[in-house]
Amino acid sequence: MKKEIFAGLSALALILSGCKPGMDDPSDFCLLPQGDGIFIANEGNFMWGNGSVSFYSFDSLKIYNEIFSRTNGRPAGDVPNFIAIHDDRAFIVVNNSNKIEVVDCRTFKTAGVITGLVSPRQICFINDSEAYVSSLYSTKISVVDITGYKITRHIETGRTTEAIVMKGGMAYVSCWVGGNEVIVINTYTHEVTGSVEVGMEPESMAFDKSGMLWVLCTGGYSGGFLPEINVIDPDLLTVSKTFTFDSGNSYPSSLVINRSGDTLYYIDRSVWRLPVNSSGLPSEPFIRASGRTFYRIAKDPAGGRLFVTNALDYQQKGYLLVADSRGDIIDSARAGIIPGNMCFRYKKK
Repeated sequence: MKKEIFAGLSALALILSGCKPGMDDPSDFCLLPQGDGIFIANEGNFMWGNGSVSFYSFDSLKIYNEIFSRTNGRPAGDVPNFIAIHDDRAFIVVNNSNKIEVVDCRTFKTAGVITGLVSPRQICFINDSEAYVSSLYSTKISVVDITGYKITRHIETGRTTEAIVMKGGMAYVSCWVGGNEVIVINTYTHEVTGSVEVGMEPESMAFDKSGMLWVLCTGGYSGGFLPEINVIDPDLLTVSKTFTFDSGNSYPSSLVINRSGDTLYYIDRSVWRLPVNSSGLPSEPFIRASGRTFYRIAKDPAGGRLFVTNALDYQQKGYLLVADSRGDIIDSARAGIIPGNMCFRYKKK
């Protein structure tokens, strides 16, 4: 009799907690918790359709995996490449499925789907009703209605595009694969107004506290050019400073900046830290790789933590690593296959 009562209470507890019984790690199968945390877009393997989304809770310090498929009863798609939040909705850019899944960022229930995109890469919100979407294969940037979930127009750039950042009504767009430019688009007229030549294959960008645009250029996957970090003056549209890596074997990526806009971080096997007032590239890593496959970085906008993903062998489920302000790993959690781009969910104040 006691066993039956205990079993009944256990089942009730599982129901109330939103978890499914009989799983190896119950935290993987709970409903999305409320509170602050970080979403991770797990890319999965190309053409396998095994991409997913995870959420790491700052309250419980637990990770909740497969939250899109378990909430909506269907997979997120093939290669969720980017995730961003606007107005309590999360926009999941699914590259090889040519779509953007839109969900309520508190429940993760689907709110809509933006289709008709060509190999979308990243999304940048230019106002409360519109966003730009870059493309790996198309030379057109898609302008999407983020309330009606549809494409409204295209902007011909003549190049394929990747990262998009905003400042003062202007969008700055990197031309990544085979490119060496950052183009500028007036977000009021949707017209290309200029461009700046930078290093080969600009991959990620960030504005510093002085309004200067830092652009990380990988040098190209084949290593035919030396990687660079270029600093652009957006008013003059000129490169004011260049940091050149000393080896074509380097392949830096994932440039981010801290909340105060005075320190950058990027991956080049290890994680490196670069103050904006530096005269040269750092000589010592901030976090040594030590056999890990660092893939993407996110800097906590509300604190000193740095979040780094470890893709392992790009086949098995990777890890989210949490580092403190000194670069010490203070927590880790198993995410999905190829954990990549991240974004933060904080309560509105």
